[in-house]
Parts: sequence; C-alpha cells; structure tokens
Amino acid sequence: MLENATIYNSDLVVCGYTIIHECENGTLKTETKNVAPQGAFTDYAEELSILHRNTLLFMLWNKLYKKEIIEKNQLRFSDIKRLEDATFNYAYLHYCDSITFLPTCIYRYSIFHTQQITATKRYIANYQQIYFNVYKAGCALIETLKQKKMKNVSMFYAEIQRHLYSSLSGDLVINLSRSSLGYKRRYMYTKQALQQYHACNIKIRPTDFRSIPDKLICFLVNIKAKHLLVFLSFLYSKKQ
Repeated sequence: MLENATIYNSDLVVCGYTIIHECENGTLKTETKNVAPQGAFTDYAEELSILHRNTLLFMLWNKLYKKEIIEKNQLRFSDIKRLEDATFNYAYLHYCDSITFLPTCIYRYSIFHTQQITATKRYIANYQQIYFNVYKAGCALIETLKQKKMKNVSMFYAEIQRHLYSSLSGDLVINLSRSSLGYKRRYMYTKQALQQYHACNIKIRPTDFRSIPDKLICFLVNIKAKHLLVFLSFLYSKKQ
C-alpha cells in the first residue's frame, strides 16, 4: 500500500480484505471483499459508489491515509458509538485529490464471539440520530465532489441514501428487538425516526432490494406504518 501511495502520490489507498467469522458451532466462515475499481483515480465519485455498495468505504483498516492531511485539517473521530469510521472517512475525502484502489485482499479481519468489541450487535438507544448525522456528513461530501466537477456524483449520492434506509430499517426492526423497551416507547422511537427519514425526501423502492424481509420493511417505512414496524421488532426478538 505504501509503495502504491508513493508511486501515484495518492492521498488515500484502499485495498480489499478477508473477514473470518466464528460461527455458533465453532466453525470458521471466510468472506472476501475485493475492491472492484483498480488503479489511481482523480475523478473517483463512481468508484466511491462501488466501495459504498460493497461496504468497503466505511472502515479504516483497509486504507492508508496521509498524516499531513489529517493534521493540516485537524480531522478527528466523532464521539459516537457506531459509524465513527464512516464519519472520519467522509471528512477525509473532502481533501483527497487522488485515490488508489488495489485489487488484492491485504487485510484479515477476524471476528470471534469471545473477543468481539464492535457495537454492531449491541442495542444503542440513539442509533437513529447517529445514522442521520452520518447521512448529513455524506451529503456534505457530495457537495464537495460537485464543486470538484467530478462525474457520476449522483451514483454516490444514491448509495448514501440507500445506506441511510438500510441502517434505519435495521435500527427499527433488528436494533429495537435487542432492547428492553415496551411497546409505547418503541412506537415513539419509530415515529421520531420516520419523521426524520421522510424529512430527507429519500425515495427508496421495495424493488431496490432482493430479500422479501427487506422489501417488506422498505414498504412499511415508505407508508409510515409505525405499529407494524414495532410489531416486527417484537417478532424478531422471539427469533433471537
């Protein structure tokens, strides 16, 4: 990664990675995430949309950054419990003139039940506000890319919108299912989240998703079916 950063004078280098999951029965499952775009780019909005879609943009550990950009612009992590990597990357990308994408999977990320520290599988009460703050950070980056006159910025914006939807739906059904909240508090939580979501004027269709549960949740979010979303969160609680 350092060699490519030097050769192309890149402000950011991104590689693929391999995730090793420990299953409940103790066996290991390997998943590989390859970086689809290859080479050095100065017009990289379309490439960012591909990274976004394949969950390669959010984390830090498959990237090489320039310290001088971080220090010059005083970039620091937000004081949030999830997606702090994403907000940092969005902020950093404002100052990138070139990005190099490597097709090789250099990083190995192991997830074991006894060692897991990620917040992904924990209930966090302010999830929805975290998602909307990340969405706003993404929208600010979109404006910077437009000012740089990059092509296909709309593709990247579509992925940012889709991520907000998938995060919100997971929050309303999966995250709430891990909580001890009663029906009334889950309903108020869902109502507030849907008000913020629809205020963003995001148009995501059920046909944008493959699985039937995703299609159903998308439909319920679009029609603001608060009671049904809360009911689903209780159903999901019983399955866990």
